Amino acid sequence: MHAGPPSKRLPMTIPLEQHLARFTLDGGRREELKWLAAILMVVDHVNGYLLGSAYLVMYELGRLAYPLFAMILAYNLASAGAATLRRVLRKLLLFGVIAQPFTMLLRYPTLSGEFTQAAVWWQGNILFTFAIGVAFALVIGRHRPFTPLQLGGSVLLAVAGGALVDFRWAGIGYFVSAYYLFVERRTNALIAFILANIALAFENLSLASFLALPILIAATSGKGALQRRPGLFYAFYPLHLAVIWLANLA
Repeated sequence: MHAGPPSKRLPMTIPLEQHLARFTLDGGRREELKWLAAILMVVDHVNGYLLGSAYLVMYELGRLAYPLFAMILAYNLASAGAATLRRVLRKLLLFGVIAQPFTMLLRYPTLSGEFTQAAVWWQGNILFTFAIGVAFALVIGRHRPFTPLQLGGSVLLAVAGGALVDFRWAGIGYFVSAYYLFVERRTNALIAFILANIALAFENLSLASFLALPILIAATSGKGALQRRPGLFYAFYPLHLAVIWLANLA
């Protein structure tokens, strides 16, 4: 009896979660991405506060700044303990308070009674959005099962906080979902992150946020040359707003 032709063995498929588990981002690359996000943020604010939002391309580029910052912060904190999260939360609140007067002055530059952005002039700046996201991660913890107190506290924090900060609930959800994506490295966490991208796209009326994850994936190749500068980007945020406000007065 003749043996049949040898069967072709199909290549072993690698589950998506194995790719997620192996995802690593060099510290130098993270620093490069933070500078990219900072440049895009300045482009967006110059367009919005100095040029009257005249250029759509600058607006679209600016929509990438928050997702990049959020994903890098989420990646950095995913392996950190509660003490680190509390330290980062304190920094976010401190520099958020320093930046808030400039945020309000740029959104409500005169006392004439005419609001330039009447619906949002009072909202907390983006550092407060991150602060609520970090506080959410602290309250609910990293591991399941979550207690009713953790769930209740996190929901209350998200619902109340989302009404008070930039990018509102979509911004908080984006950061929190990115954080748990890097903590859990599971398919369900990736699905939640994709849904958060959709929510942020509706909030911004822009699909630019969907580019953040491919940019991070592309950055995994090789190592970056930049060295980490602790605290630099916390201070950069109020400083660049102050410079734009002064330029607006000129």
